[in-house]
Amino acid sequence: MHQTDDVAAIRTYWDGQAAAYDVVPDHGLREAPGRTAWADLLRGALPPAPARIADLACGTGTLSELVLEMGHDLVGFDLSEEMVRRARAKTARFGGRVSVERADVSDPPLPAASVDAVLARHILWTIPDPEATLRRWVGLVRPGGRLVLIEGVWGTEAASAAGTPGTLWRGGAPSGALAAVLEPLVAEVAVLQLPQPVYWGYHIEDERYLLRAQVER
Repeated sequence: MHQTDDVAAIRTYWDGQAAAYDVVPDHGLREAPGRTAWADLLRGALPPAPARIADLACGTGTLSELVLEMGHDLVGFDLSEEMVRRARAKTARFGGRVSVERADVSDPPLPAASVDAVLARHILWTIPDPEATLRRWVGLVRPGGRLVLIEGVWGTEAASAAGTPGTLWRGGAPSGALAAVLEPLVAEVAVLQLPQPVYWGYHIEDERYLLRAQVER
């Protein structure tokens, strides 16, 4: 399968998932305790508001909405047209402070050093060349800004099906491996493990974490 075929397959997969996406507790964050926990987590990880945040693979816009509620401006991208449509509806009340577009987030259409932070959740395991993608993402961030990456290791059949054959982290990105890729590219890397059920809506047995990378001034 060629890379263009891979991208088309991933887009088709997530288009089909969009309608039911927010039913999953940590996707929709419909319960107040989980929503509050994620808002507090992001507030501590992102730069102080107001800042310009790029939400890459924004899905239905759940985290985008939280970020906008904090007072940030946001540009969101997702490969799935259905996800984009839902994210636009969810964030429409923020008017000109937000834009959401369809794009391949492995190479988002943003100028270099144009955002204060890149935010991405649960996407690296679907990207054919995550190391090259991470280098691009670092280049999007202004000096002194941050990458905030929420990842994990699932290794489930469903997770593997959504990735493409040959992806480096098809069943999830171990925190140590992700940190090792980023450490030569940034000034500082910190990993916060997130085993607490409040973030996910259920008890987990795998690794879930937030990685914050500080881009050099």
